[in-house]
Amino acid sequence: MNAREDLAYGLRKLVRQDDTNLSQIASVTGIPRVSLNSIIRGQKYPSKAELRRLLDALAAPAEVVVELQDLHYEARHEVRGPTAVATASSGEGGVVITGAQNVTVNPSAVQAAQAAVTHAREPMPQYGRPDPLPIQTPMDFIAALTAVHVWAGEPSYRRLETVSNGQLKRSTIGDMLKGTKLPAFDRCTAFLRACGIANIDDWVFTWRRLKALERPETTAWLPGAAG
Repeated sequence: MNAREDLAYGLRKLVRQDDTNLSQIASVTGIPRVSLNSIIRGQKYPSKAELRRLLDALAAPAEVVVELQDLHYEARHEVRGPTAVATASSGEGGVVITGAQNVTVNPSAVQAAQAAVTHAREPMPQYGRPDPLPIQTPMDFIAALTAVHVWAGEPSYRRLETVSNGQLKRSTIGDMLKGTKLPAFDRCTAFLRACGIANIDDWVFTWRRLKALERPETTAWLPGAAG
């Protein structure tokens, strides 16, 4: 499933868990019942305000709110992408998925989406980032990666998977941060970049030093590994 379908599925689960019919939810949120039905079936992409009212009305747990907001962010770019099909709805900017090739949207919504993309590309300030050089063991390395995740604002694993363009998977991120062995090189470097570490040279050096200590016959060929 894509992010839009995952978002609709998550909302359907909340509706079932709440055991409330759509008419009652419509009354509480002010969202027409027809629109609600389209949203939870994945036919309509809700606006940010619509999603917020739905989550409040359904008393979604904090972790579910974060997950669905992340999905909403990802789905916005799917809906507004070059092959996406969207028509601006009245009111708050939700869009309906259709079969047309052209995209007609509210200009202010386009500007907001462009601003979000521009902001996402801005480099994260590097002040206060974890320093890998004091690391002595694989467990230290994993603890430092966890600190990087915190430094980055604890982005969801789903968001890291998206940012890494598929180099990371949600399940493997969790396995890596809960592991006891030195992570695979490609996995940890993709994780560092996804978390916003602009220069990973020190991390690469530290990873190679720890790996060399696991393979003593290589240390003579890797300057600094023995230290």
